[in-house]
Amino acid sequence: MSSIPSQLKFEWDLPEEESGSVLSADEIQLRKDLAEAFIQNPAHWQKDAQGNPVPPYWLNQAITLHEGKMRFPFRAAVLTAWLCTPKKYRYPDTQDKLADLLGLSSDRQFTVWMAKNPQIKAVVHSAWKENALDRLNDSMDAMYEVAATPDYKGKGDRELHFKVAGILNDTVIVDKTGNVDLSKLSFEEKMRLAGLDNPEALIALRSELAKRRAEMEKLLVEDDEDNDDPSSDS
Repeated sequence: MSSIPSQLKFEWDLPEEESGSVLSADEIQLRKDLAEAFIQNPAHWQKDAQGNPVPPYWLNQAITLHEGKMRFPFRAAVLTAWLCTPKKYRYPDTQDKLADLLGLSSDRQFTVWMAKNPQIKAVVHSAWKENALDRLNDSMDAMYEVAATPDYKGKGDRELHFKVAGILNDTVIVDKTGNVDLSKLSFEEKMRLAGLDNPEALIALRSELAKRRAEMEKLLVEDDEDNDDPSSDS
């Protein structure tokens, strides 16, 4: 879930103040215990269509942060896991309600906690980055599907597809008239500069790409045959 070394030990600073006065250690501990017991009790979870309790989307991640090697304090673990959760899955749906669930007077405490404990934001950032990488294939597939349609709305996806394939790029071209920044040109202008603004050029490009794909598949087959041939073993 996080790229932060699991053996790293954190020094936590989670101040809690009410109306300018600091709560006693006993009061803080009581609030922590009540919040943990309440959140982990299925009786307080949301119910599905059949009336069965459904644990919060972030609960398992919070427990891992709390009980795993990183040893986040329980309420800091809940806050971190909640921030790692996509908004449509967040329960409660606002930071203010989450603060109330955790026994805090307001969500201003979260701002203080995050300012004093950068490890919270570090884990959140790492989780969002990993989620983005996990979903990358889905986004690429969607981009390819839109790019393959003749609709004009897909030209942005086609441009991205060509960039991924290395056919187009946003480098600066130097010619007699000076420097031309391709990032400021339209998709049609980039296609013209790449020599792909006519059907014949596109057909030739498709043929070349098909040829490269066939060559690559042939190499993969030959490599598999070599690996299966006992005589190739040393």
